[in-house]
Amino acid sequence: MPRAFSSELGTWGPCTDIQTPRGQIRRSSDAQRPNNENGLRGRPLVVGGAVHWLCPTHSAGYVLKLRVRAAAAAAAPRLTVTKLPESYPYNSKGQAKHLLATMAAGGSPAVLVADGEKISAWTQSKNTASWNPQPQVVIEYEAISRFLGSVGEGSQLQQLQALPTQQVNLDWFSVRTGVVLIRMHDYYLLWLDLQSMEIVRWSKDLRIRLHDRGI
Repeated sequence: MPRAFSSELGTWGPCTDIQTPRGQIRRSSDAQRPNNENGLRGRPLVVGGAVHWLCPTHSAGYVLKLRVRAAAAAAAPRLTVTKLPESYPYNSKGQAKHLLATMAAGGSPAVLVADGEKISAWTQSKNTASWNPQPQVVIEYEAISRFLGSVGEGSQLQQLQALPTQQVNLDWFSVRTGVVLIRMHDYYLLWLDLQSMEIVRWSKDLRIRLHDRGI
């Protein structure tokens, strides 16, 4: 149930019950649901006057878009559902990490996926808002390894790669800066700029992700 906040009045509006279209979004016992039990995955993305959620099911992946400005204007919030391409790994069973982001400041939503070798992005066409059928590679882990080697972390990284830890997690996305916070081997934090597709900062202090969101 979403609620719209009025910056003019400084108050919250009433809760509005939003029903997902039957037959399009179905609950899946296989879908990971870390934050709730309705199939929505990960953190919502707020951009362009709308809230977006990633919703993988047992048969496909979807992105839900709720226009919050429409709710504040007059009518009930308007929910739209778009299906991700067949190439999207909707049923990765925890083997891949997913995150909603934008490839440019204020741009259209993109779905980032970190698998065993790289981070890829499923993007939308600017003209039609349809999802491009194939992803683009944002950065390969080999490039991240070269970066860490260039800052003197090559030996430590080799030791970490021998451990059974999750290689890459997508922790956070900053709409303001277009930077993704990556956690690698539960040892490194890396700031990935999506526009340049390069690592722009790194740290070994994992406590940063608890308070340093202004990336």
